[in-house]
Amino acid sequence: MAHSTSYPEQHPFGLSVFLHLFPGVLLLLGFVLIAPVMARLGLPTLLAIIIVDALVVLPLMMGILYFVSRKKTGVPVLGYRERFKWPQLAGLATVSLLCAVMAFLLMTPFSDFLSVTYFYWLPEWFAISHYATHPESYAYGAVLVTWLLAMVVTSIAAPIVEELYFRGYLLPRIDRFGAWAPLINLVLFALYHFWTIWLTPVRIVALLPMVYLVWFKRCLYIGVIVHLALNLVGDTLLTAPILVR
Repeated sequence: MAHSTSYPEQHPFGLSVFLHLFPGVLLLLGFVLIAPVMARLGLPTLLAIIIVDALVVLPLMMGILYFVSRKKTGVPVLGYRERFKWPQLAGLATVSLLCAVMAFLLMTPFSDFLSVTYFYWLPEWFAISHYATHPESYAYGAVLVTWLLAMVVTSIAAPIVEELYFRGYLLPRIDRFGAWAPLINLVLFALYHFWTIWLTPVRIVALLPMVYLVWFKRCLYIGVIVHLALNLVGDTLLTAPILVR
């Protein structure tokens, strides 16, 4: 079977958990420090996520990949690089994307329930989508600039770097766990998003087909395509209506 042999290099489980979650801890800390400032200035707090992502977290992930590439020899940094013809790759990615979109649509009420029931105590500025749900609270220029930066950083750069890091680097190094490996990787990836922790269940359900396909087919490119498309579609649908007001 495609997943019968473990990747040559395997991480200790504790190290893998640390490498999965540490970037998210940094992003959460940066967000908590910067977001209140943004709120006081009347700017969308999503800008805090964009700034920390662009200046700290994404460079950290790429730096780890670069460091490993210089330190290790004989074992490629990125695993799961099987190639498929475009029609097959597009078909697998499309199925995964449709599953993800349906999961997010169907589970939105549940995510809202978790947010209202268990995370009501968070300050208003913690809601990074507030600029899209309450655009009247911000100047049009602030919304436009936030959306443009979000498209570049969180919709394009972040999905690519995250897939290289989480599915290309980390997932292969725990695949000794067999069919549990994708689930472990996905749960830790969902928890990495500490700043929207109430979305953890829907992220797990939505991305489960994608991560298992990446693992089973040994094809990182499926994850890159689906993650890119999902973020681009989600951010566009969230913000486009308020940009044409």
